[in-house]
Formats: sequence, structure tokens, C-alpha cells
Amino acid sequence: MRLPIILSMLVFLAAGCAASHDFAVLSLPVDVTGVWVGGWSDGANSTAAIIELQQTGSAVTGSSRIFGNSRRSGALQGTIVGDHLSYRGVTADFGAEFTVAGDEMRGYGTASGARGLFRREK
Repeated sequence: MRLPIILSMLVFLAAGCAASHDFAVLSLPVDVTGVWVGGWSDGANSTAAIIELQQTGSAVTGSSRIFGNSRRSGALQGTIVGDHLSYRGVTADFGAEFTVAGDEMRGYGTASGARGLFRREK
């Protein structure tokens, strides 16, 4: 009588361990450290930009330089979870939400709504 209960518990535990392992693999952050070159576009206008990032674990710091727009340039801090990068300006009104795939990241500026596309320099 105890054997079916014990087997059921072992199957349940094994499934739980497998699920935990799969989740841990999927949630590892990508590495965004480096210099990212690209720009922002609101559909009518495009502006070149450079984003320099340093990553320690899931914490991201760095700077953003949007050519011709010093109000949305400066130091930044944010986080990366999986392939999702989110950052905000430290002293200026800017920020972004990106999805990172290898050496490319796409997303939008949270203050402007402009679309951004950046590629990491090698």
C-alpha cells in the first residue's frame, strides 16, 4: 500500500526539480556590457545615440548619449532579467525598455515613446 504513495511522491518531486531547473536556465540574464551604437526614431525623426553599459549580475549602470538632445543624455542605472533590459536616467528624464538578442537590442524610450535599435560594437 505504501509503495504507490512513495512512487507518486518521487514522481512529483522529480517533476518539481526538473521544472525548477528549466526555470533557472531560462531566467539567466544576458550580458549587455559594452558599447551599443544605434538610434531612436519616432516615425518622423531619427536621432543617433550611443549607450555604454556595465553589468554586475542583474544590475546595469552606464551612460546614454543622444546626439542633439542633452536633456535625455547622462548616467543611467537599471536591471536585466533574462533578455529584458530596463533602465532610467540617474539625473535626467530618460529611460528605456529593451529586448536583447545577442549583439542587438530593440525597444522603446519610456520618456519619449521613440523606438530604439542598437548594435553592440566589437
